[in-house]
Amino acid sequence: MSFINTRKNAFLESIPKVSIEDKCDYIARKCKFNFSYFDHTQEPAQNFSDWSNEQLLKFLWKLHEYSKESLLHWQKMPVGKKSGHVLEIYKSFPNKSDFSHPKHVPHQAQWGRFVSAPESAPVFTEITSAH
Repeated sequence: MSFINTRKNAFLESIPKVSIEDKCDYIARKCKFNFSYFDHTQEPAQNFSDWSNEQLLKFLWKLHEYSKESLLHWQKMPVGKKSGHVLEIYKSFPNKSDFSHPKHVPHQAQWGRFVSAPESAPVFTEITSAH
């Protein structure tokens, strides 16, 4: 005699079968943002609490859009009429900056900036390598 548990089978069927380990899933390649090194203590810096609701929403939507693609995608995506790209990675902490290299950021960090359009202010960030 065979017993079929229809509730169990229905529950198991309701669980998504998508996995980040699948070859067709690209989440590992997409941009991910981590604010653990965010430093608002230097003189020219701003804190999130200084921003208006509109500024915060705009920033979150930019992160949302950037998260849809890989870092390499944004490094190749041109912006404006010049040779710039949405994401520029620097060889080291930029010399022409109002900031100094924060002591708590590892020396291996790669620095870069995102910019979505020539008229918008760039979003500066450190890009850390996974190696």
